[in-house]
Amino acid sequence: MEMFENAVCRKDAIQRRPHRFGGIGFFVGTTEIGHLHGNGLLDLFVGKSFRTDQVRRGRALPHHVFPESGWISFWLESPADIGQALALFETARMYRTTSQLISRVR
Repeated sequence: MEMFENAVCRKDAIQRRPHRFGGIGFFVGTTEIGHLHGNGLLDLFVGKSFRTDQVRRGRALPHHVFPESGWISFWLESPADIGQALALFETARMYRTTSQLISRVR
């Protein structure tokens, strides 16, 4: 999990801080990209359509508490999982930051 955290925080503007429900949250400014629970469960907000696609393809799980939301869950169980976790994280980062940008332009 530490390898994932370090890789994520090397990206521009990603801030790591304690999450309100425990674990580590990853933010751009005040916008949460996702959070990593101490047990290795990564939760990311990717929007409902991408969530549906990734769950259907078996690349992620529905969120463990809010399965019908735009959140996904992904287990980081070994170093082999880091590549997929980073790809999902990048999608979440782009979704959250692009959505903010679009809403500011309107």
